[in-house]
Amino acid sequence: MANLKGNQIPKGRRVEPVEVWGAKKRVSRSGEKFASALNELGKNMEGNFKLFTKQQALKIFAGIIKEHPVKTGYARFNWFFGITPTKEIKPKIENAGDNSYPVPSVGEASKSTSASYIYFLNNNLPYIEALEAGSSNQQPTGFIANTIFRIAKDMQRSKK
Repeated sequence: MANLKGNQIPKGRRVEPVEVWGAKKRVSRSGEKFASALNELGKNMEGNFKLFTKQQALKIFAGIIKEHPVKTGYARFNWFFGITPTKEIKPKIENAGDNSYPVPSVGEASKSTSASYIYFLNNNLPYIEALEAGSSNQQPTGFIANTIFRIAKDMQRSKK
């Protein structure tokens, strides 16, 4: 048996690359390099998880905007997406007609929000819960829970 220092693999022994999370990594001959590679892998996994979380949160945000019942659009206009909650309520437009408020931009929400583990989707209008409870004939079964349920089902299917 060869005399080895620490956690080294004997010279002459081939160390095959291993594919981990889509990147080919060669298992190192030294424990320090291996620990460093694991640390790098952990950072990549953290970044991937934050990106995945953001993608799913944006899907929920987009689904809520799409399925939201609309009369003037004021309630839909008051959805906020971010990494911190807000108590903000956007001002009303005087003499607003049907569907007169702009639709919140998912692209803008994505650009203006950094990667995180937690996202908040806020709507602080006092009647938003009544809309979710089915007070609108457009969405009598609600729209928030249905959107979240649909996206959760999609995630379950994609795991298989």
